[in-house]
Amino acid sequence: MHFTTYLGVALSFLAVSSGLPTSQPQQKHCNALIETSPWLVTGMIVYNAEPTAPVGSSIQFHVSDTNPGLEFETRCNITMPVGTGAKPEDTLRWQPCDYKRVRFLYQPGNLQLSRSYDDDW
Repeated sequence: MHFTTYLGVALSFLAVSSGLPTSQPQQKHCNALIETSPWLVTGMIVYNAEPTAPVGSSIQFHVSDTNPGLEFETRCNITMPVGTGAKPEDTLRWQPCDYKRVRFLYQPGNLQLSRSYDDDW
């Protein structure tokens, strides 16, 4: 019974509120930051070391964004532990770049990049 009464009151309120005059919200000029140009990835080197190698496998590259208000340049890399034979694609998790708002995930033939930023709009 309580549920039915509550529902009836809610439906009555909706009927009244849908008949009230409404005003259009003021339209603001959109100043949102928008990606119009692609990012540039350069100098990519992927090295897969044997387990007996004196250095670990690694990936390194440089990435930049020239979109106005979103510009950045950073270096991204990861080196795997020596003597394990582990490869960069074995991590299966996002890795931070030097500029901490950018991160990457590398899988064979697929490099994913992500960036977080605040947009005041």
